[in-house]
Amino acid sequence: MLRRLAAAVAGIVLAGAGLGAAPLTAAAADSGQALCGFNGAGTVAPPVNYQERAVTYQFTGTLSCLSSDSTLNSGKVTALGSGSIGCFRGDHSAVLQVAWNNGKSSTLKLHFTDVLAALVGNGTVSEGEFAGETVNGLMFFYSPEALNCAQVGIGAASLSGGFQIG
Repeated sequence: MLRRLAAAVAGIVLAGAGLGAAPLTAAAADSGQALCGFNGAGTVAPPVNYQERAVTYQFTGTLSCLSSDSTLNSGKVTALGSGSIGCFRGDHSAVLQVAWNNGKSSTLKLHFTDVLAALVGNGTVSEGEFAGETVNGLMFFYSPEALNCAQVGIGAASLSGGFQIG
């Protein structure tokens, strides 16, 4: 239930921010566009607590997409990142490697700003499919460890949301 709610909120926020508001058309095929839903999970070290501090993290997941490339409709993501993160705020960057269902790949470089459970990201596709295109994303995290923030910290979370490429 929480995942569906997070995905619905992500869609509303993406649409409200103008992300995904433009239809994918034949003209868009020249530049390349994709609008993708994301579901995954990740870990962070050291565990995140109230005090913002330097961390490293990784996450993996799957993308389900609408794309100007008719051969592309899904992908698998592996990401590594680092920066300053606390339970209520964060500022960090990540490199996302995407293996698309059509055999192609992309490298996305994003900067994220976090407020509470929302991660807002923007950046570019640096290599592969959609190279040179902008990327905007919004993810929400949920952790059964959330109450640990005040003590031992949060070391793992589920993530869901979406990304717009182009």
